[in-house]
Amino acid sequence: LTMAYMLWTLLLVDLALLKGVLAVTPGQVTPSYPQSWNMNESTAIMICNNSGLVDATWASKWHLVDIDWNSAKVQWSKTTPMDCEESMVTNVQNIKKIKPTAITWVYRNGIKALPWFTHVREKLEDQAWWGWFMANDGCNPSPGVYTCGPNATHNLYHDFEQTPQGDCGRGVQCGEYVFDHRNNTIQEWLIDTYFLNADTGGRNPNVEGFYVDDGWSSAGPSEMDKDAVAKMGMSTQNITDMIAAWKANQAAWRQALVDNKLFEWFLFYGGQQTAPGWSQTQPNTTCSSYMKTNCGPNTPPQNGTLFFGFSRIQHHEPWPLPSPNQDVAAFLLTRGPYAYMGYGWTGCADAHTPFTQPPALTTEYGAPTSDCQEISPNVFQREFTKATVTLNCTDFTASYT
Repeated sequence: LTMAYMLWTLLLVDLALLKGVLAVTPGQVTPSYPQSWNMNESTAIMICNNSGLVDATWASKWHLVDIDWNSAKVQWSKTTPMDCEESMVTNVQNIKKIKPTAITWVYRNGIKALPWFTHVREKLEDQAWWGWFMANDGCNPSPGVYTCGPNATHNLYHDFEQTPQGDCGRGVQCGEYVFDHRNNTIQEWLIDTYFLNADTGGRNPNVEGFYVDDGWSSAGPSEMDKDAVAKMGMSTQNITDMIAAWKANQAAWRQALVDNKLFEWFLFYGGQQTAPGWSQTQPNTTCSSYMKTNCGPNTPPQNGTLFFGFSRIQHHEPWPLPSPNQDVAAFLLTRGPYAYMGYGWTGCADAHTPFTQPPALTTEYGAPTSDCQEISPNVFQREFTKATVTLNCTDFTASYT
C-alpha cells in the first residue's frame, strides 16, 4: 500500500508539472521548485520590517519568504532617488546567503505604478512613455498630447494612499500612479522588464517569485482614492475595457512567470490569506465543509499548490494564534505534493507581530502513506510515515499520534 501510494504521488507530481506547462490557472498550477513533504520545506511567510531590512537569520527559519515593498522604507525612501526595488533584492540576497535553499520572492503591483520602483520611475520621467499611465481628466486630449504642464506630476493621475515622501525622480511627485493596461504596447515591458529584468526581477537568481498586488473592479482600482475614476475621467465603458485589458496582461505575465520557472502568490490554491472555504477567524464553523471538499484523492489541493494561513482572532489580530494545532492538521490532511503553510499579509514584524512558529509547524511527520479519509462522521484522518494525523470537526480538536 505504501509503495503504491508513493508511485501514485510521483505520477501526480508529473501530471501537475505538465499542467503547469500547458496552462496557468490559479489554484491549478504547480511551481518548478523541488517537491517536498518536509515541514521545514513547506513553510511560507509574507513579511516586512519597519526599521530596516528583514533580519536574514530570522527569515531563514522559513522556506518561502516574500519581502513586501514596505520593508526598510525608512532607509530606501531616503535615497536619491528612491530604490525600493534594489532594497528588496538586497534583502533576498542576504537570506539566500544564509539559506541557499530558501525560495525568495519580492513585491510587484499590477495596478499602481509606484515611482519608488526604479523601472517605473524611469518611464514616468520620460513623456514618451506617458501613454502607459492614466492621465488626469482633461490633461490628455489626444494620444501623445498633454496640456496640464511640463511633467508627470501635473499630467498624470496619482494619489497618496500609501506614499513615502522623498525623491521619486525628475518631475515625478511621489504618489501612486496608475498603469493603463489598455495601451497594447505595455505588455511586453511588463513581462520583460517589470517582472523579468536581470537586476531586480525574475532573471536575477535570487528572485524566484512575486506577490502581485491589487486589481480593477467596476468601482475602480483597488486601494486607491474613492474618486480615482472620476479624476481620471473614466466612463463605465472605459472601466470595462480596463478590466479586460488588465486581465489579459495578468494572464500573459503569469504565463511568462511559470514559463521562466517562477511563481506568483495568487496562483496558490488559497489566494492571499488561507485555503478557500476555511474561515480564518471562525475555523470551527467551516471545518467540516472544508474537509469534505478537500479530503481525499483528486481534490483541489492535490492538483495545485496549496497555501494555508494560520487562523486569527481577528483579521488584524493574529496572535496568540487561536488554533495552531487544528490549522496544521487541516493542512496536513488536505495538502498535495506542493503546499505551503504560514502567514499571508499580516503586517511588518515587530513586538506586536512576532510571526510565531508553533511546535506543530516545526515537527516532521514524514510523507503521507494514504489519502485523507473521513473515518467517522466529521472525523478526518491521514497516515504519514512518522505520525497519524486526525482532525475532529465536531469538537474541533486535533491529534498527532
